[in-house]
Amino acid sequence: MEGYSKLGAYMGSLPREAIFRRFGALSMQNLLYLQVELVELESQFRACSRKNSQSEDPEKANFDIDWWPLAHHNDGNEEQWILALRIREKLKEYGDAMIQQSQLCQLKRPVNRDIETLKEWMKRPLQGRLRLVGLDSKIWENPDIRDIVTVDHSMTTGPFSSWVANVLVWKYHALIGHYFKVVPLP
Repeated sequence: MEGYSKLGAYMGSLPREAIFRRFGALSMQNLLYLQVELVELESQFRACSRKNSQSEDPEKANFDIDWWPLAHHNDGNEEQWILALRIREKLKEYGDAMIQQSQLCQLKRPVNRDIETLKEWMKRPLQGRLRLVGLDSKIWENPDIRDIVTVDHSMTTGPFSSWVANVLVWKYHALIGHYFKVVPLP
């Protein structure tokens, strides 16, 4: 097993080390684009609605107060109804993106120990020795801590356990632990 398969198996076995970029700036930019698309559609819809309410055609004049003629107008190409349907699709896309971004923002940032553990696992010959060659190969090397999340943050730590895990354990590994090798099972 190599590459993404190996990394996926590792992250699947240790979900707190399933660390990903949230792409917060891109997600917000996408929401802004969707918002302006809706503003434009709304403007077109309101203008069309005003024009139709002043129409000589009694059906068109009643589009704002009677849904049936709006949705079933005979000319087959009623601009106001087409705009309403486009707005419906765009609102769904916007709402889904908004909810998704809200959920992503609720994901926790990984603790430094988990980032370091993942980076070490990826480098060690007897563990990950993971080789990714694409643009994503550097994601975990110097991550923007504001833009990474973990899918599992069930292990909450207090100040003492954080100190033990982040200072004492790492000092042990740096000074002594690296001399012990894990022998893979046959």
